[in-house]
Amino acid sequence: MSLAKSMNPLFSNKKVSWAEQSDALCQAVMTRIAKRRAWQRRGAIAAYGGLFVSAVVALIPAWQYAAERAAASGFADYLSLLASDGFQLLGSWHALLLSLAESAPIVGMTAVLATTVAAIYAVRQLVLNINDLRYSSL
Repeated sequence: MSLAKSMNPLFSNKKVSWAEQSDALCQAVMTRIAKRRAWQRRGAIAAYGGLFVSAVVALIPAWQYAAERAAASGFADYLSLLASDGFQLLGSWHALLLSLAESAPIVGMTAVLATTVAAIYAVRQLVLNINDLRYSSL
């Protein structure tokens, strides 16, 4: 079946020229593509919105866990010592840094960092998708 015969049901007006039919078909295809992209953007906004909410909700227990581990390991004591007697510790900075590294709550810090990065990434993607949806041709 030729292209002209397949387009006849789409364009029932016989007075329309072939160029106008092509323009109308192109416009219909482009409109369909724009609607599909808008639908995809709305889905991405919902997904990244859910990721953001999940990351913020997960950040609270991660922060509590990191604080508990810091208090239990003595990491908080080393940090307070560093803040209060900073100039007196310059002579033994190497031993202080090793003690800080040994007592650092790595799992808690990693959990806080991972949830923070996930929340920032979700906000970035939300902004990109919302702007793309807002400034699209539809």
